[in-house]
Amino acid sequence: MEKQIKKQDRGIQESKQSKFKELVEQCITSKKGKVLVIEDNTSALMGMMAALTGKGMEVVSAVTKEEAIKALAKHKDIELVITDISYPEKEGMEQDPESGLSFIRHVKDKRPELKVIAQSSSNEYLAKAAQAGADEKVNKRDLPSWIKGEEIIEGTAETATAKREKLKEVNVLIVTSHKDYAESLINAIKGLVDNAKVVDWCMHKESSKKFSPDKYTHVIASDDYLSCEDENVKRPKDEAEAKEFERQGFELDRELRASYEMHKLDHMDTKGKVRKILFVECGGEMNEGRIQHDFGVPRFGEYFKDRAYLKQPILLTDLIKLLKE
Repeated sequence: MEKQIKKQDRGIQESKQSKFKELVEQCITSKKGKVLVIEDNTSALMGMMAALTGKGMEVVSAVTKEEAIKALAKHKDIELVITDISYPEKEGMEQDPESGLSFIRHVKDKRPELKVIAQSSSNEYLAKAAQAGADEKVNKRDLPSWIKGEEIIEGTAETATAKREKLKEVNVLIVTSHKDYAESLINAIKGLVDNAKVVDWCMHKESSKKFSPDKYTHVIASDDYLSCEDENVKRPKDEAEAKEFERQGFELDRELRASYEMHKLDHMDTKGKVRKILFVECGGEMNEGRIQHDFGVPRFGEYFKDRAYLKQPILLTDLIKLLKE
């Protein structure tokens, strides 16, 4: 009986996935079609955008109902809408499920031909979205996998490629002082690099304990400042403020250079097994001719074959290219 129920559940899941795939492919086959994504969570938005652009789609994003209505009016070539349900009506306002539900009704009133996919972690909200006119509803945790065309089996995602062959795993450690930035990169990497198995994050001060050359294939590090990681460190505006901070017992700020981070990890990676990607500013060690030659080029260096230098702010496509090499 239990096996029969599981089989029925799987059949329902596959049917939903088939319908979702059909909606997405309608947009993929259009040469000019765009996808409108409404999501107020930065990490979730980055993950969806990464997965969609990886499928060749052009994405227009919004984080409030007001922005979504303006985007829909401006971009006449939008062919698919993927919307969260609970988000602010306007900037500065609280999340409200009525924002998403009323936007679905707005789309069906103004552009009835558009397909709308509602996504949420709340089954109650999803049911209301269907009543409001959504063509499909998807649990938020499954959406990135469905966009990538993966099969959802009993709550886990398994790709057809992985069934045929085991790809070389990509295991990444991101070293940065900023959690939101790290989470955005994590979602992007998981969305665009099919064989990314482990994607972890830590601050500079934790990297020596976190890093292992036997666990990670790649390390990504960004230029940061110590004050971003330690509340007892202050960044002075001028010499007078520096003296005042020192009088109060605070440590003065200093740079946490990605290059220093990699030198530190080199002592642990004695065989040079791990590839290192540095997000850096143009200056400092960039003045050295050999490094300057490789700076900003999305490839591992001619002189330092385990290193790639990308200028901040980086292009996501450059990072993904390096991880797929």
